[in-house]
Amino acid sequence: MKKNKTYLFVFIMLLVFVAVYYFLGSSYILKAYTISSLSSSPTLEPGQVIVASALKKPKRYSHIVYHLPDSSTTLTHRLCGLPGDTIFITNGNLYVNSQNTNKLFPTKQRYSIGKNMLSYLPESEQKYGILYARDSILIDLTKSESKIVGSPEALTSKTPDSYIQEVYQKPWSSTYFGPYVVPQDSVFVLGDNRSNSYDSRFFGCIPIKNINATLLF
Repeated sequence: MKKNKTYLFVFIMLLVFVAVYYFLGSSYILKAYTISSLSSSPTLEPGQVIVASALKKPKRYSHIVYHLPDSSTTLTHRLCGLPGDTIFITNGNLYVNSQNTNKLFPTKQRYSIGKNMLSYLPESEQKYGILYARDSILIDLTKSESKIVGSPEALTSKTPDSYIQEVYQKPWSSTYFGPYVVPQDSVFVLGDNRSNSYDSRFFGCIPIKNINATLLF
C-alpha cells in the first residue's frame, strides 16, 4: 500500500513538473532559447543558450526576444532606442540621445585585413573570415581585436542602402544612419555585430507589444 502511494506521488509530481514546464515556455514567463546567428556577437554567440522572461521589464540596452509584425519567428537583439530616443549612426558608431555608446557594450564592425594577420586572432574568430582578394580577408572584429591586427579603419560607406531607403525614405546606409526619433509605442533594436545583423535599420522599429521577453542570462 505504501509502495503504491509512493508511485502515485511521483506520478503526480511528474505531471505537475510537465504542466509547469509547458506553461512557462508557452507563456514566455521563463523560456530558454538557443542563439542561431552571429548578429549579437560578441555578446551572444551561435549555440549559446539564453534564458529570457516576460516578467522582466526591458530597459535601454537590454537584450530582448521579439517577433516581427505578421511573423511568428522570434529574434534576439539589443534594445537601443526607447520611444522618443534619437538614434544616430556615423562612421559605424552609435549615438543614442547624443551619447556615444562605444564604451557601454562591446560591438563588432567589418574590417579588411591581410591574410597573413588572420593567425593572430583567436581561433573562434578565424573561421568567420571571408576571402576578399588574394591577400585580403573581410572579417567582423571588436575594437580590441582590431588592435591585434594593426588597428585598421573599419569599413563604412555613405552609399544609401536600398532596403533602408525603402523603409525610412532617407538616403541612409547601415553605417551612416539618422538622426531618427523612435516613434511612440515602439523600440529600435540593433545587433552588436553591426555589419552582420538584420535589425531595425532594415525593417524598422518593433512595436512594444511584439516584445516577448527580456534576457535574464
